[in-house]
Amino acid sequence: MPGDPSNPENMEDARNLCQNLGINYREISIESTVKEFEDVAPFEISKETLGNVRARTRMIYEYIDANENNLLVLGTGNRSELLIGYFTKYGDAATDISPVADLYKTEVKRLAEHIGLNRKFIEKEPSAGLWDDHSDEDEIGLTYDKIDLILKQLVDQEKSVKEIADGDIAREEVERINGMHQDSSHKRSLSEIHKLRPEK
Repeated sequence: MPGDPSNPENMEDARNLCQNLGINYREISIESTVKEFEDVAPFEISKETLGNVRARTRMIYEYIDANENNLLVLGTGNRSELLIGYFTKYGDAATDISPVADLYKTEVKRLAEHIGLNRKFIEKEPSAGLWDDHSDEDEIGLTYDKIDLILKQLVDQEKSVKEIADGDIAREEVERINGMHQDSSHKRSLSEIHKLRPEK
């Protein structure tokens, strides 16, 4: 689902991957839909918010296809992105099945190597492509190698920030990832229902 600022090279890679794996695909441009949202909004939309609009627009088209063709929407999110909230709520996170959501980004790469995926895809710079020159690691401020190293200790081993920070990992890096994890907790849960009816 391309649309400005989609990188034509990424689109070509996606086509080639589908063709090599024998996957049927359809291209739907989201550009006019996103532009309509931008034009009718009663205020100027920031670059980040417009990126969220793109992700949510893709979700709508995915569910149109799923509804009309009795399908399920397959998610691509991984554990690293989920734990730091690096996804769009009700956008790319809106899926029916999330096959790699329990794997850290670095583990997804190892899985890709194991199944023999073309190295071009394994080595590509991670990017949601939601605005020009967008890079996941640039936006987060850390590489996924370091993000995963911190998250495994912070979440899986339940270590404190102080315990994790050592010579290889700066305290401010651990605090950044811990802050992202804490601040994004609302994105990993359903909407809270407030109890308004009296208890029986």
